[in-house]
Amino acid sequence: MLSFSEKFSRPWLRGLLLGFLVFWLMTPLSFVPLGKFLENRALDFCYQWRPAQSSPPEILLVGIDEASFQELRRAWPWPRRWHAQVVKRLAEAGAKLIVFDVIFAEPSTPAEDQDFLAAVQAAGNVVLAKTLEIIEGPRFRRQILITPMPHLAAAADGVGLAMVTPDPDGVVRRFQATLAGQTTIAALAAQLFKPSLKIPDSLSGLIDYAGPSRSLDTVSYYQVLDTDHPLPAAWVRGKIVLVGRMLEAGVDPRGQADTFYTPYFSLTGKPMAGVE
Repeated sequence: MLSFSEKFSRPWLRGLLLGFLVFWLMTPLSFVPLGKFLENRALDFCYQWRPAQSSPPEILLVGIDEASFQELRRAWPWPRRWHAQVVKRLAEAGAKLIVFDVIFAEPSTPAEDQDFLAAVQAAGNVVLAKTLEIIEGPRFRRQILITPMPHLAAAADGVGLAMVTPDPDGVVRRFQATLAGQTTIAALAAQLFKPSLKIPDSLSGLIDYAGPSRSLDTVSYYQVLDTDHPLPAAWVRGKIVLVGRMLEAGVDPRGQADTFYTPYFSLTGKPMAGVE
């Protein structure tokens, strides 16, 4: 009969016992601040050092980026007729879903709004965003749901909540299918992209990042508008195309850059755009 030391020398048994030891040590720690900190750092390490992932073939980002501001030479907000042209060209190229991570809560000009509305109606596969604005005071906390204009929301294929939920240290590691009773735009897009997929409202978990910032297939907004050099239809056909800001600095009056810390920030020093 083998002694305990001889049994423990076996790699599989040693790994099993060490795994149980780590589990019993870390489980109590996970309920205290130090334990949460250590757990999050361990998760970040795993994200940073796992093998490189390829960009999901079902996704294409259209970035409202610095290159587009330089090419188009127009301050934000951009004319709705441009968004209408983007929708038309993506729909013609065969996009399965066109998701705007942009809030269209206020009217622009009647002609511009009508152009965009007509494009959304004609495409039939546009998803729009809504958000929650949180107002806090010494004795109150109020949540205000900001939605697209009613006629625009009615024309869309759906409207989802465009928000993320950072951990207490400010890093975005997790997703939720619903927030504050609202379906998130990611869960809505997944459901529309694959109707057979049933997503429970309670679903949450770790985000499966493809990698650090700019790891997903991306084109600039201005490239979609470029009639002289149109995007190859193969880049768009059958995909979820997400349109949103991918800027290092804010471009609206409130100065919001819409960027967030991810598990890769401590390694690269670069935050990630919300749309990504």
